[in-house]
Amino acid sequence: MKLILKLATLGLCFLAACGLACAQDQSKTSSDHPADFTHLRVDILLTEYAGDKKINSLPYTLYAGASDLPHALHAERVYLRMGVRVPIATGPVNSANTQYEYQNVGTNIDVQAFKNDDGTYRLECNIERTAVSPPDQGTSQQDPRIGGLPILNNFSSQFELSLHDGESGEGLSAADPFSGRVMKATVTIHVLK
Repeated sequence: MKLILKLATLGLCFLAACGLACAQDQSKTSSDHPADFTHLRVDILLTEYAGDKKINSLPYTLYAGASDLPHALHAERVYLRMGVRVPIATGPVNSANTQYEYQNVGTNIDVQAFKNDDGTYRLECNIERTAVSPPDQGTSQQDPRIGGLPILNNFSSQFELSLHDGESGEGLSAADPFSGRVMKATVTIHVLK
């Protein structure tokens, strides 16, 4: 009986010592090492121009973590999906046999952030925006319609920017081949404290 009591006491002392060592090790790692990520607010502004006139401006905000580890290969990918599914007639409208196909219309944004050695943040951005031009708009030669049906406009861009805290940069811009309208993407980052 005394042997069992001595073994039980010895076992409890061993478990207590292990628990104390683990607790000290955990407190040491949490206070001695900086966070693995710098938190960023990424503001993206999609602006559409007809010549010099701004006709549409859509702001988006995402929150990303930029790895603080030097030469990190992977970073958290954050994404935003905003849109609707709209019916598009696939044949003559107002006939008994009119059929519709639903298309995704809206904006998709993917962002990955990395911290550079020089203190800037490298952003890898992927932006896709699809919009519907209604059949009653743009009957001019510059914005034609096909058979009186709406046209789906698509802007897709993949680019990288290196920015300092509070700095803005322009991603790619492109002109719509039908209307001549230009879509621009502007990115601004802010380090969150």
